[in-house]
Amino acid sequence: MSAVLRCALVAVLAIGLVGCASTKLKQENEQLKASVNKLNDALAASQAENTQLSQEKASLESELSKTQADYAAKQRELEDVTRKLKGQGFDVAMREGSMVVTMPAKILYPSGSADLSSSGKDKLKELAKTLNDELKGYFIEVQGHTDTDPIQRTKDKYASNWELSYDRAQTVGYYLIKSAGVDPKRLHVAAFGEYRPVSSNATSEGKAKNRRVEIVVMQSAGK
Repeated sequence: MSAVLRCALVAVLAIGLVGCASTKLKQENEQLKASVNKLNDALAASQAENTQLSQEKASLESELSKTQADYAAKQRELEDVTRKLKGQGFDVAMREGSMVVTMPAKILYPSGSADLSSSGKDKLKELAKTLNDELKGYFIEVQGHTDTDPIQRTKDKYASNWELSYDRAQTVGYYLIKSAGVDPKRLHVAAFGEYRPVSSNATSEGKAKNRRVEIVVMQSAGK
């Protein structure tokens, strides 16, 4: 084979190899481009998701801030009404964020009875005016409490102090709704009998404190 022929053959082989390498590089380049585009798409989606999450976070923080401001405003309102009722002679105090009006049983009922006295009705009507006018959006729980003395005079009607405390609380609740105009959707009744004393049952004074109805006004869990 002549030198010229050998050179021509080498040149053809070289061109072929270069062409194969070029095709391979082109394919690899296209694959890399596709991978880059895929990563760009994923990055764009991630950035969009992060933007949405940031917007949701800002919205939740704004809502939380508003809720906290509303709660603080209502607490101040309850505290203001508490001070006002104290000035009107009510036994009232703030307790765990709620306003609690305590009414001794002797003001509301005859001994061993759940029938409201006239003085008890007058006091409840006076309280209801504030509940209806100044605390319209608040939830009310009427709680009945007794001392530890067993039922004697009305044991044929009440098997336990728990039942007596429920009947007394229910009587107050009904009166506030039917005679004093409190919205029934705002109010419910609870009975605790002798199990939540505020004083010792070892003395007559302590027992008198434990025989009570508490009207608890709280932020609007019942709305």
